Amino acid sequence: MHMDKLSWKMPVYAFPVIYLFGFGFSFSNNDGREIVELFGIALFLITALFGIVFACVAITKDRRIHWHAALGLLVGTVLAVFSASYAWAVVHQYLQPGYQTVRKMPDRAASSNVWIDTDPACGFKPNSDVDDCWALVLAFREKLPVIGISTVFGNAPIQETYKRAEKVTKALNPAIPVFIGHGRPRGSQPDHSKASMALADALRHQHLTILALGPLTNIANVIVNHPELTKRIDRIVMVAGKRPGHLFHPGKQWWYHFRDFNICMDTPAGQIVMQSDIPLTLIPFELGSQVAIGPRQLVALSHGNKINRWLYRQSAAWLAHWQTTLRKKAFSPFDSVAVGYLRYPDYYKCMHTTARIGFNLFLEPFGIGRDLEILRPGRPVTYCYQFKKPIVDSLIAITAATPAATSGN
Repeated sequence: MHMDKLSWKMPVYAFPVIYLFGFGFSFSNNDGREIVELFGIALFLITALFGIVFACVAITKDRRIHWHAALGLLVGTVLAVFSASYAWAVVHQYLQPGYQTVRKMPDRAASSNVWIDTDPACGFKPNSDVDDCWALVLAFREKLPVIGISTVFGNAPIQETYKRAEKVTKALNPAIPVFIGHGRPRGSQPDHSKASMALADALRHQHLTILALGPLTNIANVIVNHPELTKRIDRIVMVAGKRPGHLFHPGKQWWYHFRDFNICMDTPAGQIVMQSDIPLTLIPFELGSQVAIGPRQLVALSHGNKINRWLYRQSAAWLAHWQTTLRKKAFSPFDSVAVGYLRYPDYYKCMHTTARIGFNLFLEPFGIGRDLEILRPGRPVTYCYQFKKPIVDSLIAITAATPAATSGN
């Protein structure tokens, strides 16, 4: 192959090589983020420089500029600038000063009133996630001091998440208001919604613990528009986070990974929450995956009241999806585990560490390029990773219970 053609073809061929390299790490179920990143930057930079050299040699040899050589110069220069800029961005990330000091969680946080921000999709489609609905039912059955519920886009469009939150709330505790929230990520819509305004109004009257079960759009907009109210948020318990080397791998297929969904769906909102001084507790995938609900556990729901039977039907479809697509015998109710933390904090083993939202260009096409990771530098968080006591039976028994107040439904 002539040098003028090789000058642009070699850098272009580097793209599939890098992604195949990342795909190989996906096959091994290891998070090769840093290795893929370093390998990709090095390969891009090397091939870009060789492309520039080959183009210059071809031009010098022929004493004229062929379109192949011109294209090689363009591709090589662009990739060289990109590689150098990206390498600097990676280095700059580690040179950044630490996050601002995070407030200490007050003693009353364990008993403060609760606001739930959620994106329930149960029943929207046969393969729609049901864990938000399980979480809402569990919160009501456990009589958590919930004073309001806001909905957000995520597992389903905003009108659908609102409809499902209303259905569960009206069946179990119609006195609790439900507010419709943002239907798109932050930055593509107005800053205010009924949900964010209602949450701000509630914070003006009292301190709250926020249980964040979906994308953080509603919460971020309150932080931006009403910064004086953040001191009234005792803590945010959010379903997100991972440790280095961990992938969100739910099934037996090597190619299938979950994203850090609530962060990926609105990363700017996640950054706003992370940059605040609000105490954060992370309930990650590795903790939620330790709880499994299979056919045997669903039986109790099918013999309960109206809302139980409705939840059973949605859960049966979701379980079938896990069994056929993921080849798992049971599904994990991740959001219920977050509710369980508010009710049974002594059952959870947690650590105080630091975290930040990472980004990797080469892993982004695989859906694992934006995760909330336990890394330094970062902001202080509480990261719960294991159970001190078995909790699955308690979660299922309480969720499947039929309170006397609703037994006639």
